[in-house]
Parts: sequence; C-alpha cells; structure tokens
Amino acid sequence: MATRATSFNYSVTTQLTFKPTHYSQTAGLGLYYDSNNWVYLHLTQAENESGTVLKLLQAKLGERIDHVFT
Repeated sequence: MATRATSFNYSVTTQLTFKPTHYSQTAGLGLYYDSNNWVYLHLTQAENESGTVLKLLQAKLGERIDHVFT
C-alpha cells in the first residue's frame, strides 16, 4: 500500500510475527520520499544467526545509514 506524503508527521501501528531463516528475509514498513530520502524499519535475521533483530535502514540526502537494535 502506498500514499503520497501530505505531512511531516505520521503515526503507524502494526503487529506481525516473523521468524526469518536467512539474512535476506525481511518484513517491515517503509516510508519513501524519493530515491535519496527514505526509511525502512524491518525485522531480519541477526548477522551471527542468533535470532531476529530490528533494523532501521535510512537514506538521508543520499547517505545510507543502518541502525541495528538487538
């Protein structure tokens, strides 16, 4: 689902159950402004395969920033 951005403030509520078995599997929510400015909040497998982690992947003025929450 997609919608055009009409505000600087958004609120989202969701619930999911997800147990990835490979690092390439992700499930989450993305907010896209343009190719240089977007945010993707998602669950994925930890790099050491020890479980699931929450990641916030962001592009800000074309710079990619990856935040990991264990």
